[in-house]
Amino acid sequence: MVSLNRVELIGNVGASPEIRYANPDSPIARFSLATSSAWKNAAGERQEETTWHSLVAFGQIAKTVETYVTKGRLLWIDGRIQISTYETKDGEQRKRFEIIVRELKLFPQFAKAAEATASTGPDSPAARDFDSDLTPEYIAQQLAAEGSSAAPAKKGTSPKKRR
Repeated sequence: MVSLNRVELIGNVGASPEIRYANPDSPIARFSLATSSAWKNAAGERQEETTWHSLVAFGQIAKTVETYVTKGRLLWIDGRIQISTYETKDGEQRKRFEIIVRELKLFPQFAKAAEATASTGPDSPAARDFDSDLTPEYIAQQLAAEGSSAAPAKKGTSPKKRR
């Protein structure tokens, strides 16, 4: 039987990751990621829904999370869903859905957004270039146009060297 358990997410980290060590060489990182969907309702009003995902990373990926990932950071995640069952203090059985991270890409920080807003005002063209409503499509376009290595790469490929 053929099956596939794969999740790809682009979103913002909800809080600073929690890092634990099973032993000195085996870090485990737990953190949350928010993804958002936006649409207009029948009255033409903008609606938005945010979904929170629980993520777990092990080994080298956990070390990367520990070093570079902070609250608000934009990430691309490739992973799989894992469901575990646990018992509460009251004896109630519960299920936990987690994304086990297989691959992670860090997007640029867009630090220029704050500079553009501070120096030219929030309605200037420079500030609008860094709108807080960045869509994954817009981000992918911008990264592709810049030739950034932060864009998600296909597994087994390496970025081309620039001369």
